[in-house]
This record gives sequence, structure tokens and C-alpha cells, in this order.
Amino acid sequence: MRNQLLDLKTSSTLSRVFQISFPILLGLFIVFFPTDVYSDIFIPESEYTGYYDYQGVYTVVGNVKNQNDFALIPTITISVIDNDETKITHMLNHVPIPPMSDIPFKLKFPEIHGESPTLLNAKLQYIVTEKDPVPIQIIYDRTLITHDDGHVTGRIVNIGNQTVYNPKVYAIVHGYEKYILDVAHNINPIEKIKPGQILNFTIYPDPSVSEPVRFYSCFAPVDTTVIPVTTKKNGGDFDFRYDSGAWYSSAKFDESGTTMTIQGYNSYPLETYANFEFAPISGNEKFSVTLNDEPIEFIQSIDEMGFWHVAFTVEPRSQGILKISGFDK
Repeated sequence: MRNQLLDLKTSSTLSRVFQISFPILLGLFIVFFPTDVYSDIFIPESEYTGYYDYQGVYTVVGNVKNQNDFALIPTITISVIDNDETKITHMLNHVPIPPMSDIPFKLKFPEIHGESPTLLNAKLQYIVTEKDPVPIQIIYDRTLITHDDGHVTGRIVNIGNQTVYNPKVYAIVHGYEKYILDVAHNINPIEKIKPGQILNFTIYPDPSVSEPVRFYSCFAPVDTTVIPVTTKKNGGDFDFRYDSGAWYSSAKFDESGTTMTIQGYNSYPLETYANFEFAPISGNEKFSVTLNDEPIEFIQSIDEMGFWHVAFTVEPRSQGILKISGFDK
């Protein structure tokens, strides 16, 4: 595990709510590896597991290790067999992983309901890209504390010469009897961290974690955390993105193509945020937002690239149907 990021090159950063990266493809390499076979990119079996989270959603967590001397963007294909032999498969487009680094992941399977589902070995694909390590380090001193209730607090520092926008800190949560309990990230958003600046962070495991937390490892600062989603709208594909401390799935438009519903989950005991990004159709869209058919407060804005943003607060340990109306047909 690479916890120290020394002698780093810094990558340029766009100062917008969602940082967009344009990878330079050096070649396309498609490789499949089960988790129990060694390769230069792999998911260790000891760092790959599934569990039901606090909201009752089956969750798969793991850690992708890139032991190559080049950066890559992995696509992770994970299948779970439910008790009725139904096989559910999801794909996760992971964030870019710099050379000789590893970044954990988490993927939800709301379709799984059996008491003892079978998690199959993950399959990996990747494309080679250019990506310098994020110039953020965890400060390993007495301020890095794993508390009795299982959460961890600590500090990060920007050792580069450019501001990093919207970073997140991921980590693996370890137990005493079970090696990996969860993968978690800082629950409160970090808008930006300037060169030389030191900021605090707090990470909580999912409340479903009942076993005492022994330690955290593989702290991974990342600067590309936006989740892309594709759904159908008026017979065609509609692409959008979101960044959140919560998790969203099953996006669907109504027949008019003006209202989108999506299932949301926040299993953490703290308030968090959500920020949805939509490409404009007419540029005159005026959105409204409800949760479980009750209006909620939100902020609608447009960034310098011309994309709409719909942002709001997510309450602790909440779930429900989010409805965003006001799309043009």
C-alpha cells in the first residue's frame, strides 16, 4: 500500500464544482483477472467482501491495486448470485489510479435480498491513461485517531503547488476477526485545499458494522469522485453525473421526459450533500426537487462550462425517492 506520496508531479485542476479529466489514451489494454490470481492490477481476496448496509442494501467493497509503472482507469465487473439463483451483475467505472497505487471502491446491489448471497470474483478491464498522483498526503501523527465508536479523524496536507478541488479521502476499514469491514470516505465535503494547506477530515464506517474497528488502511486521496449515470429519456440515452456522500440508483424518466426519479440512500449518521449535474437542453430549465413527494430546499446554478447543477443537503440515515422535475423534452 502506498500511503506516502513523495516527489509528486502536480496535475492541473479545473476550478469547477465537478472536475472533468480528459485522459490521453496511450493504448487500450483489456485484461480479465479473477481476484485470486496475481497480476499487475488486481483486487486482493482479503480486501474484497460483501455485506448488507444499514439501509438493508447489499454492498460490495474492495481495493484495486495498480502495480504497474503507468496510470490506468479500471472498469470493475462484479456479479452476485442471490438465494434464488438469480445472478445480478453491475459494472463500476473506477477513478484513475496512478502508478504503484491503490484506491478502494464500493458498489451497491439493491436487487439482492437473500440471506446469504454469493459474491463472485471480480473481473477487471482497464485503459492506460496519464494521471499523476493527487498531491495530498495523510499526516501520520497523533492527530490520526481511530475512535471507540469506529470512526477516524485526521488531517491532510496539499504538498503540491496547485489547489485541488473537491478531494475525497477513501480508506479501508479493518476489524479484528474480519479483515475488511467496509470502504468509507470523508462524510463532509472538502471544497478545496490550497498548496501547503492542512485540513481536517472525518471518516465513518457504515452503521451496520457491528464488529469493533481495529484500524484503517490504504488512505487514498482522490480528485475525481463524480459518478456518471446513463438512463433513458424519450427513447434515447440521457447522461448525467452526481457527487455525493450518499448513494443513488435506478434513475428513470416519466413518459413526458420532464421528470426524473432516482432512489437515494444515506446510511451514515451524519448530514451529507448531493450535487447533480445535467447538460442543458434549452438552457432555460427551472427545476423543482422533492423527496418522497415532499419539497426540499435546493440550489440551482450553472457552471462556467454551461452545465446545470442541482445541489441539496441529505439528512442522516435517510432514504427515499428523489424526484427532479423541470427538464425540457
